Amino acid sequence: MCGCKAKRYLEAMDPIVWLSSRTWFIFAMRRLKCLARFQDQLSRFRPWPLNYGSLTHVLAHLIQCVGITPIVKDPDLRYGLYCVGFQQVSRRFGCTFLHNLNLSTTELPEIDREDPDGLLR
Repeated sequence: MCGCKAKRYLEAMDPIVWLSSRTWFIFAMRRLKCLARFQDQLSRFRPWPLNYGSLTHVLAHLIQCVGITPIVKDPDLRYGLYCVGFQQVSRRFGCTFLHNLNLSTTELPEIDREDPDGLLR
């Protein structure tokens, strides 16, 4: 009975979760550091993976998303974000996580194994 009331309340009110600035900035800082650390690790990987451009493109977008919501105009980036399920996950959780990213091999199975020709221009 209580679960139904709570569900109706949530659907009707569409509440917002409020965080202290300190909590939000700590989360944002950790997210930025992790993304930057992976980009640094990726740049040192030799030889570069064949999809280095696609991975970097997605990572750069995720870094931008920490502070703003950038408009995606590039079709290659749009495709990469589609592959990792960016829109579905970020709509539900407010940000996207790369759960299948293998840090030791720099492999992200959802991204094509090679950069598209358009990205190499």
